[in-house]
Amino acid sequence: MRYTKTDWKHDLDDAPVLYISAFDDTGYEAMRVEVFRNGERRYADRTTAPEEGIWLANTTLAEVLALTDPDDEMFTVEIDQETFASYWNVAVNKYFDKGRV
Repeated sequence: MRYTKTDWKHDLDDAPVLYISAFDDTGYEAMRVEVFRNGERRYADRTTAPEEGIWLANTTLAEVLALTDPDDEMFTVEIDQETFASYWNVAVNKYFDKGRV
């Protein structure tokens, strides 16, 4: 697995400001945490049906890592498993329970 953190700069109150993602060996997203301005964290993965408003992207790791300009609306950096786990292990989905990373 490889892990990313994507910042999304916007003024919307009901949209995430961070996407924390895990990508599998094929380069596609396998797990996602969305972090909102108010601190709420939601998750989705391949083994659970996504909560309304959160789902896995059909975007490759290469496409996400191409968001390299910190002045752009979206900016991605690669993170380690420990950092990913710090988000994943506290994210919630009111419809499902998940395992810890």
